[in-house]
Order: sequence, then structure tokens, then C-alpha cells
Amino acid sequence: MREMLRKIKADVILSAILCIILGIVLFVYTAQATNLICTILALFLIVMGAGHIVTYLLNKNKNTVRLICGIIVLVIGVWILANPAVVISLIPAIIGVILLLHGIEGIRLAVDTKQANDTAWISGLILSVITIIFGLVLIVRAFEAAQIAFKVVGIALIYDGVSKLFIVSRAAKATRNMEQDFNAVDGEAKEL
Repeated sequence: MREMLRKIKADVILSAILCIILGIVLFVYTAQATNLICTILALFLIVMGAGHIVTYLLNKNKNTVRLICGIIVLVIGVWILANPAVVISLIPAIIGVILLLHGIEGIRLAVDTKQANDTAWISGLILSVITIIFGLVLIVRAFEAAQIAFKVVGIALIYDGVSKLFIVSRAAKATRNMEQDFNAVDGEAKEL
């Protein structure tokens, strides 16, 4: 039992330290980390696309769908490799468009609410305008928004690592105390 606890403790400590390191890297080197992730994704797609093309060329039963898919995946991989900032900024931009549409819909609902003589229409209008502003910021500043998201992920990983280290230290202390209590009771029982 004691050996198993040591192995679990070592695994959790290693995992916690790796989370802290990764979190610090994502927080401090956000731009490089996002570019690295895009590069890895691009290389993966290039290798996969090339694999499909090679399989097509080596196979006697020519499957044109495999060739077309291979070419498309290869081209997407090369495009991502050449334009990592565009890929990084796509996600916040898409969310920005969704927020923009939700804000416009909210304004329409606020106008409907005003026409129904409800006094809450102003708060609906203000909330909708704020939603539109968030959407526009995400669209216009998509790359910066993605980098902020990576910083938040970095902070979360650092927190996770630190909290794991704390929990492991508390569990180890509790285990030691339990073993000491057990040994004390066992020693008293042997004396009787």
C-alpha cells in the first residue's frame, strides 16, 4: 500500500510540475506557443495529405477520392504553415460574428419590448449593444483575443499544477500521520 501511494504521489507531482511549466510557457510565450501549435497542426496535415497521395500512387486500385482528399489536406496544411496568424484569429472571429448576430437580434427584441410598453426594453437594448461591442472587438482584434485565451489557459494550468502539489503534500502528511498512529497503536498492543 505504501509503495503504491509513493508511485501515485510521484506521478501526481510530475504531472503538476509539467502543468506549471506548460502554463508558464503559454502565459509568457503566448505568440510563440500559438505559432508552434499551428505549425504542429500544419505538419500533421501535410504528412496526412502526402500519405493519402502516396497511398493512391502505390495502390493498384486507384481511389480518386483518396487522391483528392490527400491534395486538399496537403494544401490546407501548407496554407496553415504559411498563415498561422490567420488560423489563430479564425476562432475568435467566428465567435465575434455569432455575438454580433446575437446582439442585433437582442436589439430587435428590445424594440419589440418597447412597442409592448415594457419598461425593461432599455436594459435589453444596453445588453444587446454591449454584446455587439464584444462581437466587434473579437472580429477586429481576433489574434489578440486568441492570445488572451492562451494566457488564460496558461494561468489555469499553473493553478492546476500548484493545487495538485498542495493536495499531494496534504495527502502525504495525512498518510504519515495515519502510519504513525497505526504504529503507536500496534506498539501498545504488543506491550500488552
